[in-house]
Amino acid sequence: MSKNILTSTLAVIAILVSSCSGDKPVDYTYLITYDDVAGFTSSPNSLVISGIAHSGNTCTYVDKDFAYGATFKRKFSEFSSKKINKIFLKAWVRKDVDNANLKLVCSIDKGSETVYWNGIDTKSQNLVKGEWKEIQGEYEVSKFNLPDNVINIYPLNDGDSKILMDDLLITFE
Repeated sequence: MSKNILTSTLAVIAILVSSCSGDKPVDYTYLITYDDVAGFTSSPNSLVISGIAHSGNTCTYVDKDFAYGATFKRKFSEFSSKKINKIFLKAWVRKDVDNANLKLVCSIDKGSETVYWNGIDTKSQNLVKGEWKEIQGEYEVSKFNLPDNVINIYPLNDGDSKILMDDLLITFE
């Protein structure tokens, strides 16, 4: 009887160890709501607006004075040994004047050189003034996924006025 208990106990331990060993898939999805912009900038108040967000309390923006918005940065090596081949982006944007536009940019740097750059352009998204609209894009990055290369994802002002962005969803495959 004690042999069966020992065997059962070892089997349970083996299952627990294997389920905690890191063989599980890693979650490569990030949702950035801009309610907490710690780590994005040394002056977080310069990049957020309260009271008009798509969700939560605050959202980010770009305008003439702040052409580059809060940037998500990671080295490919920070994700694990799994190769990142595609990046999917979704975000909610809002313009309050006709000439406000942004690009949601995905770029990859190798040292100080940008080796990949692409962006979702809100000019082609039929935004309605005063309304939030979801934009999305997919980026094929398999040619640039070297461990030391850095992924940058950020909004870029592409108009004459302020445009808001919230709920940035980043998924890596």
